[in-house]
Amino acid sequence: MCKSFSDNEVVTLQGFRDQLQGVYLAWMDSLDTKYFQGVAMARMFNSSYISGGCLPSLWNHELVNDWDFYFADKRAIELLVKYYTGPGIDDVVTFDSTYGKNKGIPIHEPLITNNAITIKNPLGSTIQLVIKYPNTSIKKITADFDYLHTTWYWSAKENQIWISRNILNSIEEKRLIINNQDNWNNKREEKFQGRGWLESDWRTRPPVSSSFITTWVNNVNPTSLPVGAIT
Repeated sequence: MCKSFSDNEVVTLQGFRDQLQGVYLAWMDSLDTKYFQGVAMARMFNSSYISGGCLPSLWNHELVNDWDFYFADKRAIELLVKYYTGPGIDDVVTFDSTYGKNKGIPIHEPLITNNAITIKNPLGSTIQLVIKYPNTSIKKITADFDYLHTTWYWSAKENQIWISRNILNSIEEKRLIINNQDNWNNKREEKFQGRGWLESDWRTRPPVSSSFITTWVNNVNPTSLPVGAIT
């Protein structure tokens, strides 16, 4: 399954796989085992994934701001929400007006939204527990992401990174390729360009000042590509 990648790429991705597993297991160890027992823990573990911007940051030797955890099981999400909004839990990052620049300053309210719960990471940075995709497969979740380079994923159950050649090319070249035009945002595009990413092709971007149109130049959907499992 790894024939699309060079030996050096495989070794690098295997190192990231182990790092992702370490971040995940450190978070699991931080949970109160009196609350998460038996079936509840198994349901969460079997439906857990890491995806998004952390692997591109690791590949390009950049600081990981957030580790994005996704859960495909609705019951697991319900348990997490109940746990982190319960008494005696102080792991949730608090929000203040400078959150974007200085995360973790305990000034205002716990950072819990309908989309995610942002918590302290035992190993540094923060973890976002994304809760807006109940009972949704990881392939459907990543199909919702705006850019191709964020659509890889690591599976806790399998301890594997699933990634295509096209996704890795985008990461290596720091080239923005739109994955879901409906979720494209000009401000995010500008943010990535400010971090050295090459702008996305104008033919695949929606006009900034008008509603979305249907005459898109089709991009390759990573969920339809042969995907390599880095084991």
